[in-house]
Amino acid sequence: MKDQDAQMFEYTSWMVKHGGFARDITIRDYFAAKALQGMLSEDGGGALDNDELAELSYMIADAMLKARGT
Repeated sequence: MKDQDAQMFEYTSWMVKHGGFARDITIRDYFAAKALQGMLSEDGGGALDNDELAELSYMIADAMLKARGT
């Protein structure tokens, strides 16, 4: 069994080598994911289908970007 320091080193090395789990995510994607998470946690998305939820998530993300001036 590996000790905790060795396991942490391997994990950290992997993260550095591969750029983390989501190295290609943009702040727009992040905002959209948070918006989607909020919508799904509130009422499971209501009567919207997956495509509509995705589109609305990015509309909210765009509004958030506009509000922050980027």
